[in-house]
Amino acid sequence: MEKYQHVFDRFVQFENLYDGYLLARRQKRFKDEILAYTANLEENLIDAQNHLIWKTLAVTGIHHFYEYFPKKRLIHVMHFRYRVMNCAAYNVLWPIYSRSFYEHSYGSIPQMGQIKAIHQLQQWQRLVLRKPDKWYFGKADVAKFFFRVPVDVQLRELGKPLDDPDMMWYLETMVRADGRPLGLPLEASDPTACELILTTVYGRITLCYPESRLLYIKGQNGLSLKFEKAMIMHEIVKPREKGAWEEFLRWVCSVIYTPLKGRIEMNAPWEWERLSTPVVKGEILPDENGEFLLAV
Repeated sequence: MEKYQHVFDRFVQFENLYDGYLLARRQKRFKDEILAYTANLEENLIDAQNHLIWKTLAVTGIHHFYEYFPKKRLIHVMHFRYRVMNCAAYNVLWPIYSRSFYEHSYGSIPQMGQIKAIHQLQQWQRLVLRKPDKWYFGKADVAKFFFRVPVDVQLRELGKPLDDPDMMWYLETMVRADGRPLGLPLEASDPTACELILTTVYGRITLCYPESRLLYIKGQNGLSLKFEKAMIMHEIVKPREKGAWEEFLRWVCSVIYTPLKGRIEMNAPWEWERLSTPVVKGEILPDENGEFLLAV
């Protein structure tokens, strides 16, 4: 991988900081915070440049609020002076990091965006409609994605194309910000529910983690869910009461599948020679209302 040097030197140039200011104020010029910064623009840019050159930058004053459209989200916002620096950093880092992007990345990318993403999706849909097999489209979103990535992992990935300790200092300062913890703890006392939605032309199936050791799988519109798994020696699947099934994964753990709506049809024959259930095939079927809800 090619390594880039002297990125920080280009980052702290006054002209680049000014370009960062222009980018940060775009479509927000008349907000009070930005008007106050603009009133002493040259002084503020020189002050930012000095803090960067002498490495005296400290991130403070992050505030948060809730956004309710299209769904409730917790938003953290830095002061405008930090956004100017971040936009200036974007100007020099974007040409480096964009080379590693997937060709069908559309979000927040110049010359891409939602319209091109929709056109590409429609092209793929027309392509698979002419093919004989069944195709499925999956839609997924990760709640608070960047807060769930540990700081060390973020810095490791950011540093791969860089050979510039000064630029890494700035990135670490901004990622760590005011010191609030990032990443998910191994044992979360109050974990945030996470959802994965699989969307098909027939309906959708939702997978949700409401607790750290509980998974809900929900289907609608008469959808069923088939599954198949090859087991190894001493792994078995056996029925429990009320239509539930339990999977024993040797000495590691056991997993219990309980249908809260609908039912499970399982084919799990026992094999004496292997002391296990070699292959498990099953299907989660909907109830009379066309729904199933499985607790795992």
